[in-house]
Amino acid sequence: MKKSEIKEWFRRRWPSWKKKGEEEGGKVREEFISQLRKMLVGAVIALILVVLGFPRLAAWYEDYKERQMNPPREVYINVKVVEAYTLAPLESVYVQVGGDEKATGYTASDGKLTLAYQAEAGENTAILTFTRENYREETEFEVALPEKDGDSTIFRTFQLFPDKADKQATEPGLLNFF
Repeated sequence: MKKSEIKEWFRRRWPSWKKKGEEEGGKVREEFISQLRKMLVGAVIALILVVLGFPRLAAWYEDYKERQMNPPREVYINVKVVEAYTLAPLESVYVQVGGDEKATGYTASDGKLTLAYQAEAGENTAILTFTRENYREETEFEVALPEKDGDSTIFRTFQLFPDKADKQATEPGLLNFF
């Protein structure tokens, strides 16, 4: 092959190569721009999440630091539940400390129950809820908690009233106001 034949061959092939190169270059450019857009959108979303999440993260850290400096204390809440009219101890009364699903229990046959409760630093009172079938649910607000870890409250007596439907007017010594 002569030099002129090679030149001629290149001259004939060059337009098709140029066209093909431009097509492939356009596809590469479109793919690059598409990837660049995706990266920019991802970066903006990440920045927004960091900006919005930072206050929560900072608040969590401050709360964590506060709990480390002033840890919760375990206290024991002693209760006795009696029937309001006869003052007889009530067995199987469900007692729950408000806001804590773990601090729950049922009274024994003598109507007594001791609940272990994790009181946060500075928490001086708790809310107790008393529930038993055929009795009105009672909620006692501001039950005083002991100051020190491991201490217990004195036994406090709480009264439950029977439901209206269960109170009989013929019961001796009691008036039925329901």
